[in-house]
Amino acid sequence: LNFISMLGSFAVAGGLLVALAAIVLAFTGSSEDSEDDDDRNPWMAYTLEWLTESPPAPGNFEGPLVVTSEAPLLDDDFVNPYAEGASA
Repeated sequence: LNFISMLGSFAVAGGLLVALAAIVLAFTGSSEDSEDDDDRNPWMAYTLEWLTESPPAPGNFEGPLVVTSEAPLLDDDFVNPYAEGASA
C-alpha cells in the first residue's frame, strides 16, 4: 500500500509541475503566434465579430457580408470589403 501511495504522490506532483509550467509559459508570452495575427483577434477565432475594431464603430459594418459557412474567416474565398487590415 505504501508503494501505491508513493506512485499516487508522484502523479500528483507531476501534474502540479505541468500546471505550474503552463502558468509560467502563459505569463512569459512564449507562444507560437504567427506573424499575421493582430490585436483584434487574441483567441484566433473564426467568426465575423473579430473583423471589427474594439469598440466597434457605429453601424459596425457598412453593409451585409455574405457568409457561406460557420467559420467564414477560414474560407479561402471570403473577402472583407469593410475592415481594412482585418485578420481574415
